[in-house]
This record gives sequence, C-alpha cells and structure tokens, in this order.
Amino acid sequence: MILLRTYAVDGREHDKHASREAFAECRAIYGNLAVELECADAYAYWRHLENAWHAPGSLVTVEQDVVVLPSHVRELEACPHPACVFAYDIYPVRGALVVPECVHRGNWPGESAPLGEGDEWASLVGLGCARIRQELRESVVPTPAVPRVPWRELAGALCTRLDVAWHVHWPRVVHDHWPGDAVA
Repeated sequence: MILLRTYAVDGREHDKHASREAFAECRAIYGNLAVELECADAYAYWRHLENAWHAPGSLVTVEQDVVVLPSHVRELEACPHPACVFAYDIYPVRGALVVPECVHRGNWPGESAPLGEGDEWASLVGLGCARIRQELRESVVPTPAVPRVPWRELAGALCTRLDVAWHVHWPRVVHDHWPGDAVA
C-alpha cells in the first residue's frame, strides 16, 4: 500500500493543520509507505498519481485539507471493493455552485445528484480520502493511466477512466475548509 497525501503551497495553511497532524499519525504507523508530495502547479497532482499508479498494493489518496486518521486507512484497506471513498463535503473553490456531498450519482455537473447520508455507492467521488486497489489500477489500459488534466478536473476524469462504482464509507471525514467542519 502507498498512502499519498498531496498538498499545495497556496497560503491557506489554516486549512491544512488538522490534516497534517492526522497524517503524522498515519506516518507513525505506516512509515515510508506514507508519502507527502507538494503540488506546485496545476498538473502536479496528476504527476504524483501517475507516478504512484504502478506501486504494489492499494493506493490511498489524502488531500491537503481532509482529516484522515489511521482508523480511516484501516477501514479502507479492509474493504473488499476495488474502489472506495470516505464521504466528505466538497464544493468548487471558485464556483457559484455549492455541492453539499462529495459523492454523486451520474455525470458531473449535468446529471449529478448528491448522495444522502448512508448511501453506499457512487459513480463520481472526490479523492480526499479514497482507496484504489492494485487490481483495478492494473486494469486501466491507456497510457498515461491517470488522465493528464489539471487538479480541479482530476477526480472526475479519473472516475470516468475507471468506470467503476465506488463504495462509500460513512461517517463523513472532516474537510477542514468546509463551513462547520473547520478544526480549531
């Protein structure tokens, strides 16, 4: 397994404090399998995922402002499904649309419908706390395996490329810049 936490240097350090602390707990358990990588440009997230794509075992993604604890990682690893994700609240950072759930049915943005609390499956997810098994990653034929798109489009493009139902875990993980979720 590789546990990949990506972060941007964007001046919003307050969004990342709790996430960094939680990831330090993960690093204490998983050692050098827990990797933090800076995203210095719009395509860095893509490069990091593409580079990790062929690593053995599961690929667990942790985004900079999502609080992922070792218990979350253990639950994802124990899940028998090829792709799974913890629910969390997301929204486009610079858009007028506010999306109250991280997981959706249908295609973004035209046909999506937010999932309700406890719904078990989704076709479009955020990658803030997600796991993709090696077998699923190996089934992706195109090169590059991860679609080469800017970070804002990566989750949707990857969900389209994988074309799989994502198993959704509850309760929601904390998204540190979502109103009401901020960790002091």
